[in-house]
Amino acid sequence: MALGVADAALGSAGEALRGRGTVLTDEHADLVGRRDEAGGRLTALAGGDNPDAGPAGPAEVRLDALQLVAEAVNLDGVLQGGEGFRADSPTSRRRREAAFLPVQAPTEVQLRSLLGATRDEGVRHAC
Repeated sequence: MALGVADAALGSAGEALRGRGTVLTDEHADLVGRRDEAGGRLTALAGGDNPDAGPAGPAEVRLDALQLVAEAVNLDGVLQGGEGFRADSPTSRRRREAAFLPVQAPTEVQLRSLLGATRDEGVRHAC
């Protein structure tokens, strides 16, 4: 879901990259590249193409997607300006969806805890 919301926000932001908004073209391109990379990682995990990912792989992709969607909806909001704050605007709806994602199970806290435990376990095995 996070990547879908990010896609919609980046599409909307891309359409708004005109006039003064062109100053954010590089930021938009960076986010599009990060989205493509996250999508590729997710596809590899789903297809079993990354056997070394272990239990941390999906959690890392999900956390990266949460960060990406937050940045994408923020960029969209900046480019849409006041229009994006109307309750019935697509930008406003995407902001609400993105705000919900970190508390959707597994929550961001659960994912970070899993990654912390996985990293700690890896350190213990290496010693």
